[in-house]
Amino acid sequence: MSINIPLAIKYRPKNLNEIVGQPTVVKAFTNAFKYKTLHHAYILHGGFGGGKCIVGDSIIFKDVGLDRISNLVDETKTVSILNQKLLCESGIGETTNGYFEENAKTIRIVTNEGYSIEGTPEHPIRVINKDGKIEWRKLKDIHLDDYACIFRDIQKKSNKKEVDINFSFKVKDYFDAKFGTKKNVLCKVCNKKYGNLSTHIKTHLISNQKYKESFPSTDFICGSQLSKSAINNVKKDIIIPKKLNKDLARVLGYLIAEGHSDNNSISFFNSDLFIINDFFNLIIKLFGFSPKVKKDTRNNVYVVSIHHLIVRKFFEKIIGINKSKDKYVPDIILQSPLNIVSEFLKSYFEGDGYNNLKYKGSIGCSSKSYNLISQIQILLLRFGIICSIKRKYTKELSYVKKDYVSWYLQIYSLNMRLFKESIGFISERKNLEMNSICCHRKINPNKDIIPYLNGILNDFNKKLQINKGGYIVVNKINIGKAPQWIDNISQNITYEKLNKVIIYCNDFIKILNDSKLSCIDIQILTDKIIEIKEICDNINKYHYFYSKVVNISENVSNVYDVCKKGEDKSFIANGFINHNTSVARIIAAMENCIKGPTLNPCGVCKHCIAIFNGKSHDIREIDAASNRGIDDIRGLKQEIYQSPIECRTKYILIDEVHSLTGIAAESALKMIEEPPTGVRFILCTTEFHKIIDTIKSRCISWQINKVGWTELYNHIKQIADKEGVKYEDSAIKMIARSSKGSVRNSLQNLQKVVNYIGEGIISDDVVNESLGVIDDKLYFLLIDNIINDDPSGAISNINTILEGGKEISDILNGINAHLGILMKIRACKKNVPGLLLSEDEIKRYCDQAERIKGQSLLYMMKSLREISFGVIYNLDPQVLLESFTIESIFNVKKVNSKS
Repeated sequence: MSINIPLAIKYRPKNLNEIVGQPTVVKAFTNAFKYKTLHHAYILHGGFGGGKCIVGDSIIFKDVGLDRISNLVDETKTVSILNQKLLCESGIGETTNGYFEENAKTIRIVTNEGYSIEGTPEHPIRVINKDGKIEWRKLKDIHLDDYACIFRDIQKKSNKKEVDINFSFKVKDYFDAKFGTKKNVLCKVCNKKYGNLSTHIKTHLISNQKYKESFPSTDFICGSQLSKSAINNVKKDIIIPKKLNKDLARVLGYLIAEGHSDNNSISFFNSDLFIINDFFNLIIKLFGFSPKVKKDTRNNVYVVSIHHLIVRKFFEKIIGINKSKDKYVPDIILQSPLNIVSEFLKSYFEGDGYNNLKYKGSIGCSSKSYNLISQIQILLLRFGIICSIKRKYTKELSYVKKDYVSWYLQIYSLNMRLFKESIGFISERKNLEMNSICCHRKINPNKDIIPYLNGILNDFNKKLQINKGGYIVVNKINIGKAPQWIDNISQNITYEKLNKVIIYCNDFIKILNDSKLSCIDIQILTDKIIEIKEICDNINKYHYFYSKVVNISENVSNVYDVCKKGEDKSFIANGFINHNTSVARIIAAMENCIKGPTLNPCGVCKHCIAIFNGKSHDIREIDAASNRGIDDIRGLKQEIYQSPIECRTKYILIDEVHSLTGIAAESALKMIEEPPTGVRFILCTTEFHKIIDTIKSRCISWQINKVGWTELYNHIKQIADKEGVKYEDSAIKMIARSSKGSVRNSLQNLQKVVNYIGEGIISDDVVNESLGVIDDKLYFLLIDNIINDDPSGAISNINTILEGGKEISDILNGINAHLGILMKIRACKKNVPGLLLSEDEIKRYCDQAERIKGQSLLYMMKSLREISFGVIYNLDPQVLLESFTIESIFNVKKVNSKS
């Protein structure tokens, strides 16, 4: 079976009796409502969820240009003001705040084409599901072979043609720093030693032409070319660009591709004399001086060298000129409009790029720097160009035996034409090669596929009855000539074929409507083909590229996030589309239901529907994390004095209320303490201790606790029965145990298992496979290995556990829970309430508990706590578990020997 509506939404509680695992809160609000003693302000606190953040080197798409999120968000504050315009699904959206958190647990996914995103487990991105629908999915819920959506709409060209450059360099300060502290240093011009060489050198810079001639390739080659601000009254005869224009962007592209820096010069290498001349002329045009040119006969390349100190410092500030493996796209290029980026990419591909003339051809480039290649890949998305990144091991030089990693970027199929139209090459030779690939060969469109759509269409086609005459038959009645079927539907559907699919759907809908027959079978066919058309229209609207996930890994990193205005909370990072409390709504519905005030709101009247869908004008929901300032509270104060538009009582729901600034919190105090008649406040927080005491004293506080897994088990079982799901009782217990005290998580886990198994029965093996739950048998085996002094068996068992790709935190929690049950059984003499275990399971635990001392159990649980610190510092999980096992074996032997 399949569940179309998410269970967490379908079974969201509509009254207090439906709230699971919060008896104290339910009783308190029931009695307060029953006896008309509802307070004007409540605080609901507890752990509600996790942050949604991405790592600092993630590249954000702005209205003009790109930028690293770490450049936008203030790292000195957890929450900071952020006024930016970002690209989102619906166009351009504005931000209000930025967020920063240190050392958070993260998940990194990489797709088949090399696109990657890293963020916290709760961070959602857009994916396409197996029903062909685009949905949000958290990183922790993404699996291998899922398809992530990659945004590739071409950014609009900006009117801005140049970018300001902020560069200042005082040669006086440079020489003071380099020579000012050195005493009795030899001046090679005078061949004498001076107490302060820096001061002496400056006399040469002003008066002695011999100085410039004496140091043709060192730090001192500045001569009379020093700027007036650097040396008193020295005439400036070089130019320092104050704007990043297309010419300078081209120079930067050349240097990133084939530039090299040492202590004395910046050099550009190329074997094509046309490119060398282009670079040489650009330097003259931009800076007003001629660099040196020579030929390296050993490597058969030309070399353009820049020795000028100020020009070198200019380039070092703008692009760094790092070693090959450390190169990256300069921030000033990321932030630039399309015309400048196009020129940068043109010269970069001229240096490091190539045309692959084999087979159907491709355009590519290579580098030893992964950061550089991945950033080039993201830059190309601004032009709508999809490309792939692959890793290869190569020999750097023939006489060096060591292998080096190189990264290859490849542009293929229809994307080559986009590259030709929007970027291209500089040299005539490469442009001719590109034209031969793009114009004189058949382009393969099958790289740009829409996953799952061909399966959906084939399933629909198989259910049709079409006679030999080509007519659709329903209940033995010909209802019309079947529309022409799409060719090669067994293959993946591309965007090229998508329009044909939409035409097919429209024709089919017209035939069904024209038949004017009314029966269930006709209605089923109509609903299905309309659903397929809606899927196709939605896919066509967004025009995403769908990239298969091929690698998932875990890490610990600093993370960042942005808060956006408006309904569209999406933003684009690394090409991925990213996203940014029930009890409160129930109380609001109880008081405002048309049939109320009532303890059991109907859930179907216009007020209930608006409240539960978050669309009621009188239920104001505020995120204090992003609306935390004094101005936000002042605006709210004005709102609460306006009478309710539709409801009896206005509710103000403030989420994460602890985030209010000090002044804003003090300002909110008076409003919360003495609200107007007909206004109630419900404040929610995950950090109760951060709320100021004066607000706490004006409110009634209730804690929302984690739900016991016994209650979760009963709740999941009840919903599974309602949905007609077939299951084994032990499997439902496993789902409950893996939900970590959250009703929402338990329903999501149930839905995940149902989607995985389809029409079958939910068994222990199915839960293990779909949720990644570790089988209890492995824990029994591990503890048996420890009791029986079998280190080799224990290490083999640890390998088995880790081979399943389970998270170390889940493994440690599982071992700890197993040891906890053994300890309870020893302490309570087998009569332990609330274990929710079968008789066979209890007997197995009892047998194992009898063979180990309580002292050893306590030692092992203490050791697990110590291991958790190793997990925080990202130590090898296998070494941690093996260490725990060996130490536990020694402890069991020691305790047993004493007894």
